[in-house]
Amino acid sequence: MNILPEEYRTKPLSKFSVLVALFFTTAFSLTALFMIWKGKAETAELEEQVAAEHLLFMNKISDLEKITLPTPEIAALTNKIDFVGSILSQSAAKFVTFMYTLENCAGDNIVAERIFPGDFAVLKDKYTISGYGKTIEDILIFVDNINKTSFLTAELKKTDRRETKNKETESVESYENFEIEVFPQKVQRARR
Repeated sequence: MNILPEEYRTKPLSKFSVLVALFFTTAFSLTALFMIWKGKAETAELEEQVAAEHLLFMNKISDLEKITLPTPEIAALTNKIDFVGSILSQSAAKFVTFMYTLENCAGDNIVAERIFPGDFAVLKDKYTISGYGKTIEDILIFVDNINKTSFLTAELKKTDRRETKNKETESVESYENFEIEVFPQKVQRARR
């Protein structure tokens, strides 16, 4: 029994409408199931790739652990690291004073190319300055100026003459390479 007026009553659904609705519902459900299945398959594949990459990474780490440097090389590197650490742990004023003193001791004809620690097994506070000067006299004056400072002592270890040809002017320029060992004065006195 229908108590609603005719305009508010629903029309009976046709069989075609029911089939279309059933088709779309089934298609949507099957698509969702396919996506879930495909996602699980991709996840499994990615997990296999990650496991393989992790295994390769662990193999590389184990290979690197097998590589060891010879003991003397490790000791030399450790000493150099300790030297740099000791310089960095000191106040910057000492280092600035040292560099300022070296700059004032060097004349216009001296170029210091490298300053590096010496043989730590012999003396810990020793370091070496290498560079070049225009003449041997300039180098000797540089060493003498270092020795005149109140806190450094220098010893000239080696020199050798070099000649270079200037390609533009076709002139030959000569200069003297040098290597100087520098010690704090108190360490130098104790060494003698």
